[in-house]
Amino acid sequence: MDCKWEHNMDIENLGHGPQCRVVKIDEEDGRVFVRYADGSSESWENGVLHADGAAAVEHEGDREEYWVHGQLHRTDGPAIEDYMLGPQEYWIDGKRHREDGPAVEYYDGSGEWWLDDIEYTFEEYVKQLLLAGANSLDVIILLSNYRVNIAA
Repeated sequence: MDCKWEHNMDIENLGHGPQCRVVKIDEEDGRVFVRYADGSSESWENGVLHADGAAAVEHEGDREEYWVHGQLHRTDGPAIEDYMLGPQEYWIDGKRHREDGPAVEYYDGSGEWWLDDIEYTFEEYVKQLLLAGANSLDVIILLSNYRVNIAA
């Protein structure tokens, strides 16, 4: 079960059971750091999930989420990293987006192809990259990395 604290909520009445009991809250310069009894934690700033250069949500060894000003966002890797056979998800400014591979990668190697929060088939994805001016060599490398054959 995921624990979730909301800004200004009644800490005594989370309603998620004892594993979600808040065990520590630190407030500093408008930021709130919440640690739950199950080991998960959240970082909030001005009422929204936020952390600079680190995961804003951490589930004890299972999952990390990178949030910036209330939106899933990470430019140097997946914004959602699930270590328990869940998907890795790439988000930019609150939109699923990745230009060098699938924006959602499943543990079995399959994936979903997204640009600016629009899902494409692999073929449509490649066409969108080329229309947007992607370097042809980069697209060839992408094709070879994912071993997908596209009929010309």
